[in-house]
Amino acid sequence: MVRRRFAGERLHLTVEGATLERLLAEAGSAVCELLAAGPAGGRPDRLPVQIRARDPERLLAGFLDDLLQLAHAEDFRATRIERLEVDETGLRAAVPGRTAAGDAAVPRVIARPLTARGGPWRAEIELGP
Repeated sequence: MVRRRFAGERLHLTVEGATLERLLAEAGSAVCELLAAGPAGGRPDRLPVQIRARDPERLLAGFLDDLLQLAHAEDFRATRIERLEVDETGLRAAVPGRTAAGDAAVPRVIARPLTARGGPWRAEIELGP
């Protein structure tokens, strides 16, 4: 589950998942939706994403940072998350999307606390210019 709230130019996401894998999928999908608002068109592509980290907060941070870095550096706009796998060494996923030149602003992750207190995993993520 993802709840979105805008505060000025910043977007606050509250993401919950029954498992860490579900939380990562929800957070990644929310970032993909945001990136899809960029320029239309372009060449279809699929890129692998692999994050090596044992700590759940580092997994989340690395995953979102990679999705946004692909948009910044490669003009690649991820459209969804496929084959997300999480194990004791990290995360792997296939990320389909479109590569297109464009000057649309790509947000950056400002904060990303992650908690898991006896129930669903929960993350508070702030994206901004």
